[in-house]
Amino acid sequence: MGSEGRRTSRCDGILLLDDSESTLNQAKLALLMSQRTFYSVNRQLSLGSIIFDGKDYFLCVQPACDCVRLTGWTPFPVLKLVIAEKGFHIVLVDDNKVIGLETDFKPSSVSLIYFRADSRTGSVEGKCKDDHFFFRGGASVKGAKRDFRFVGQLKIEQALRCVAKITTQLGRVGLTESVWARVMAK
Repeated sequence: MGSEGRRTSRCDGILLLDDSESTLNQAKLALLMSQRTFYSVNRQLSLGSIIFDGKDYFLCVQPACDCVRLTGWTPFPVLKLVIAEKGFHIVLVDDNKVIGLETDFKPSSVSLIYFRADSRTGSVEGKCKDDHFFFRGGASVKGAKRDFRFVGQLKIEQALRCVAKITTQLGRVGLTESVWARVMAK
C-alpha cells in the first residue's frame, strides 16, 4: 500500500497506482501522447480517424492524400477494432471512461465504407450533433447508411504504425514447396 492508502504496483520500473482516478489520468496521458488535440470546430475523416457506429469501432487507414480532392461517394478502408480484454493497441477516454481497443491487424479485418465528400471542401466532413461529430456512411453507395461518431484522431506516427502492421500481413508468404526444390535453393 502507498502512503495514501492506495495499492501500488511496479511495471517495467514505473510505479502504477491502482485506483480509478490514477487509471483515468494515465489513460489521459496516453491519449495526449498518441492522439491529436483539436482546436478547430470541424472534423475530417482521414488516416488515423477513429469512428464508432454505436456497436463497433473502426480506424480509418485511407492514405492521407486520398482523403482530399474527393467528389461524391468514396470508399474508405477501415480497420475493425474491438474492446480489449487485457492489453490494447489504442486507448480512448469517452465520458471519463477508459476504453482499450485492440485488433489483429489482418487484412481480413479491413472493410470498405462509403462516405460522401462535401462538394465545397472535397473531403468527408463531420456534422456536429449533440456536441459530437458524425460521418454518414454505408457498405455501398446505394445501400443503407448509418452514422459514425468521431471519437479520436491518432497522430500520424501512430496511424502509420498501424498501417505498417497491416501491410506486413499483406506481404506474408505461405508457400508449400517440395523438399527437393527447397533443398536445391540453398
